[in-house]
Amino acid sequence: MEITDLCNRYNIYLESGITTNGYLINEEMIPFFCNTNMQSFLITLDSSKDMHNKVRFQRNASNSYQKIVDNIILLAEKLEPKDLNLRINFTKESFNSITNIINSFYPKIRKKIKVSLVQIIQDQRKNKIPIHEIETTRLEFEKAGFMSAREILKTKGYRCHADLYNQVIINYDGRVFKCPAQNFEKEKEDGILTKKGNIIWHENLLSRKMCRAGFDNDTCMNCKYLPVCFGLCSQKLSNVNVPEDINKYFSYCNDIENYVNMAMDEFKKTDLGLAHISKYK
Repeated sequence: MEITDLCNRYNIYLESGITTNGYLINEEMIPFFCNTNMQSFLITLDSSKDMHNKVRFQRNASNSYQKIVDNIILLAEKLEPKDLNLRINFTKESFNSITNIINSFYPKIRKKIKVSLVQIIQDQRKNKIPIHEIETTRLEFEKAGFMSAREILKTKGYRCHADLYNQVIINYDGRVFKCPAQNFEKEKEDGILTKKGNIIWHENLLSRKMCRAGFDNDTCMNCKYLPVCFGLCSQKLSNVNVPEDINKYFSYCNDIENYVNMAMDEFKKTDLGLAHISKYK
């Protein structure tokens, strides 16, 4: 029995999405995407064409960049999902060339694609690009017709969807994980999906991730931005044994402060004044 039949039988609304490198998508998949109400796609490019093809090469194909671009256009034209997100990964070395990606998409299709710009984590630790430079580049994509992802302060009440108890990732072999940003190794699985559809949780591992608040550390408790941050990544925090590593690798306070400063600098350009909070009723 197909999943759509099950959903119809129990009157369950189905909406699906995938994160993919986009390489194997083709037109024959469109009916399946329609049947499963596939409304969300997160597809990655590793910087501009030349850099991408160096990083993500295929044994029998030298231009994976163009194939992925063509497949994104295919989805935009034939499927038109609600959220077609192109995530552009970049490094300090490749950052200045990523706007070349704009011309890979013809103007009328750009409004159907949302672009997010993400510096690779390993590169951030060595050569973090200032937020205002990333914002300037984001605006170039926006002016060219793309939608763009912009999150200044993540005030949604939790740090990450992986912190939600009822959110899970089910691997093809039935192993269950909380976080997608990892290798799906045996020792990192959080549970197993049984043939009856129940999840047997590995309680010891799960409790280390779910029973400790992300702000349960001195760095967060003494941070003025805690009310809009909600603390550190629970998945990473579960692997921290040295308290100093929290400050070194996982603190978000500097990023938040940079975003706030940038927003205030932009506000000053409007020549508008800030009213005292007591004037609002």
